[in-house]
Amino acid sequence: MFWKQKSHEEIAAVAALSIALVALIGVASGMLPTAFKTEVHAQVVTNNYDSQNSSYNTELTPALETAIQARAIRTAVSVIDNHTGQVYNAGAYNQQFKAASTIKTLTAIAYLQLVDQGKATLDQSIGGVPARELLRAMMQDSDNTSWHTLNDYIGASQLQQYATGLGLSSYVGEDMNLLTSEDCARLLELLANNKLLGVQSRELLYSYMGTSNNRELITSSMPAGVTTYNKYGMLFGNLHDSAIVTTDDTSLSIVIYTDNGNVELEDYAQRSDYIRSLATIVASKLATN
Repeated sequence: MFWKQKSHEEIAAVAALSIALVALIGVASGMLPTAFKTEVHAQVVTNNYDSQNSSYNTELTPALETAIQARAIRTAVSVIDNHTGQVYNAGAYNQQFKAASTIKTLTAIAYLQLVDQGKATLDQSIGGVPARELLRAMMQDSDNTSWHTLNDYIGASQLQQYATGLGLSSYVGEDMNLLTSEDCARLLELLANNKLLGVQSRELLYSYMGTSNNRELITSSMPAGVTTYNKYGMLFGNLHDSAIVTTDDTSLSIVIYTDNGNVELEDYAQRSDYIRSLATIVASKLATN
């Protein structure tokens, strides 16, 4: 067995809250009938844990903090055990980063939830392209045009309200594209725990994330026999990766955000090594628990 669970605290699930989003605004011509109203329902799950609780910081967090402090790069690492809700945070996990393409997972989930609600389909044309192909290109190839097309279809204000309804309080959309590593991990946790999508929609999304265009960061740092569904991101001086990591008896949401504060990523090879080193710490420390 790769990871043995050690639960410090049992997570109590509370009643789900449905939030109906307002009508789409700023609809691009020919993309969406003006009479259509989007209702993406956010199911909020409040977890009864404290990410600052020392019981979560006995081994993994100190090891990550030591590695982060050795590098002059703003770094955030968040790990959530999807089975227990146990959280591990290190670095600038509560600071907003330019989320880059890791935020595309939110857009994909929001659209697929519309599909599950019968308010959209995978076969409909959006901007002249089938929605299924837009989703694939966005998540598998990290295509920005597909992302913008789907964002325009959903609506910026609707996506903002959707993220807020999910408890992602750090999210700022529009042209800002801000998120914390902890909120990104929370989104993945909700996805992994079947709180957001039906089975078919989730499996479709997993099929894209399991064959995404950069599997060289968290994915390559995991031992054999571990399945990962990831979405990386790169923008200006930011290089990130986010992944759901699973075995037969373990499921983790792992997010690593890094930012050198520059307008360009001048150290891709070195930064990739750094992210892999942090992911390796996560794998090795949790393997001993």
